[in-house]
Formats: sequence, structure tokens, C-alpha cells
Amino acid sequence: MKKKIAVIGAGLTGSIIARKFAEKGYKVDLYEKRSHIAGNCFDNKEFNSFTHKYGPHLFHTSNERVMEFLKNFSDFVPYPHKVNAFIDGQFVPIPFSLASLKITHPEFLQKRIVQKLLGEYKFGSQITIFKLLDSVDKDLKNLGEYIYDKVFLGYSSKQWGVKNPLDLDKGVLNRIPVRINNDTNYFNDKYQFLPKDGYTSLVKNILKHPKINIFLNRNVQIELNSITSSCESIKINHKNYLHAFFTGMIDELFAFSMGELEYRSLFFKKSEAIFSPSTRPSLQLNYPNNYNFTRIIDYGFISKTLGFKPLKSRLVTEYPGRFDRKSEIFNQAFYPLFTSKAKDKYNKYKLKLKSVSKVITVCGRLGTYRYLDMDDAIAAAFAVVDNSILIK
Repeated sequence: MKKKIAVIGAGLTGSIIARKFAEKGYKVDLYEKRSHIAGNCFDNKEFNSFTHKYGPHLFHTSNERVMEFLKNFSDFVPYPHKVNAFIDGQFVPIPFSLASLKITHPEFLQKRIVQKLLGEYKFGSQITIFKLLDSVDKDLKNLGEYIYDKVFLGYSSKQWGVKNPLDLDKGVLNRIPVRINNDTNYFNDKYQFLPKDGYTSLVKNILKHPKINIFLNRNVQIELNSITSSCESIKINHKNYLHAFFTGMIDELFAFSMGELEYRSLFFKKSEAIFSPSTRPSLQLNYPNNYNFTRIIDYGFISKTLGFKPLKSRLVTEYPGRFDRKSEIFNQAFYPLFTSKAKDKYNKYKLKLKSVSKVITVCGRLGTYRYLDMDDAIAAAFAVVDNSILIK
């Protein structure tokens, strides 16, 4: 059989795997069930800006290998992402920092809390919300409870569909630290950029290779019933391949034979275009409490980053919900649900995957049931190729 593989899913993970194997001499058939490439990074240009169809994607990394790879396919412009949360009638910088403290607390209390924070932690450091919640100092514990109630509780409950966010894996809440400084940038990675021509153009350039064939609007049919642990090829849509790299939901791969895994979904409500400049303080505005949506995105900020005058701006309001394949609204899976029960079910599928691992590799956020930032997804794609049995 010729050196031919299949990749299912044309998002970042699938596209990079396809590119890497094409560069190694493999012919690659890339299947995508949507009508476009780039997965959830897909964007389109309007009003001198880019609107991200599936929520804002802000690239940040400290991984040199990831950055060097991407530079081959796009020019980038610096973009330090900022987030503000609407708390008690005013916008507060997130992650919570000393700058946030100045907005939310009276001056006499600020000074006392700052002294205690600096007595306990190094200036410029980051701590988890759990450090404050577990503090024996009354003021620091009260600060932890304030941040948890005002920043984490409502937002996380809506985002993940749980009554008590503390039931989630601790890594979920640890993703947003508490900063012992005045930094109002959301990320602190070495590289924080936006692709100058958008993410769709970036992925399109990654996929420009004579050995890559792209098939859009294709729901693949993988004939798992014919696969045994000793087989040397896999049949997809009646074509034979040496190997398949699957970036979709692992439970779907196995026809939900052990039940459906739980995922969270999103609904994006677009507003009519409004005139800029905006009075909003940042591209992303979180609404932790009092509303059934989680955030509003003002895409006019991207045009300013790219050096364009924003003619108009598109506002998109984001509503979370439980993923349901039969739903008219929440029918796309975005995030795995990070509870112990959900992980236990995933581990059963992971065990079943071993029976076909010689011809199928499951990867990506949905396949590995992990939350992956874009740079994490790219690094994971590199690892899939580096460790593949096809190149050993």
C-alpha cells in the first residue's frame, strides 16, 4: 500500500498533523464535516475586522517551537488580550489583581489587604483562588470569598452547568489566577499575537501542500467492525489507509457504545453592526452574575489591533448550554465536562481505543477529552507526529 493516511477534522490539530505528514512524504486525505477549514478558529473579515464564528480566539504562547512553526504561514501583530468583568455595576479587570482590588474595595481596606498579601506572597507572583480560600487570615480569606462569589461562581456555574464550581476539577478554576501585581493583561506569555490575515488564512496556508487533499462537508464512515488488533490498514469511506488521525469526539468514533460523554456547547447571538468607537473597555466583557449569558465580544477591537479604522463593530453575546446532538442550538461540542464522573466514562473509551490503536490515533480537544489552548493543541499535534509508529 502507498504511504497514505487519513485525517478527520480540519481544525488546528488536524491541519498541522496533515501538514507534518505531507512534509514527510505521505499522501494525506483530510476530511471535514463542516463546510470550512480551521475548525473553531474559523473567522471572516467584516468592517475592517475579523469576526470569530465560534468565539474569540486569542493566540498566546511561550513555546518557541510553536511560534517558529506558525511564522512560516502568517505574519502576526502584537495583541495583549484584556478581559473585564461586570461586577456590581462596574467593569473590573480579570484576572483579579491589585488593580482590580482598587476598583472593588474601599481605600482603607485596600491598604490593609495589600500589606497582608505582600507579607504572604512575593510581588509579581500569581496564586490560585484556593490559596486565599484556605487562608487562616480573615482578610485574605474574605478576599478569596469575594473573588470566588463575584468572579468565579456565577460564570463557572453557567459555563459548565454545575451548581457548585468547586465540584469541577481544580484545574478549571486554577486557569484564572489571582495576581499580586497591577497587570491588567489576561495572559502573561512571551508571545501574544493575532494572525494579520486571520486564522482561516493561517490554516489555509498550513494546508497548502501538493500531498494534501481536502474534503469538506464529509461525515466519514470508519468501518471499525472489520478492525482487529492485528490489522495493518483501516477503511474510511471505502478507501484504504495506513492510519487515521481522528480529532472528533471519541464516543462518536465508537458509535456511543458505552454511552455519550458529556460536553458543553455554546450559542452565539450576533447583534446588528454598531458604529465604533466603542465605550466598552475591552474586546471581551464577562458577565458573571445576573445574566443568562457569560460574555459579550466586541470584534471592533481587532480592527484597532490590525491598524484599521473600525467602521463598525460586531457584538456577539455568548450563551453556554449542554451539548445535545439533536438540539437546534447546542448541537456542537466545545468543551469536555471536567467532573470525575465524566472522566471515568472517558477512561472506558480510552481503554477501548487500545484495540484499534495500531491504525487509529485519537487527538485534539474532543478526542483526548482535555481543555487545550491553541498553543497546547499545536504542541500536542507535534507530539502525535513525533511519536507516531508511522515514522519510527
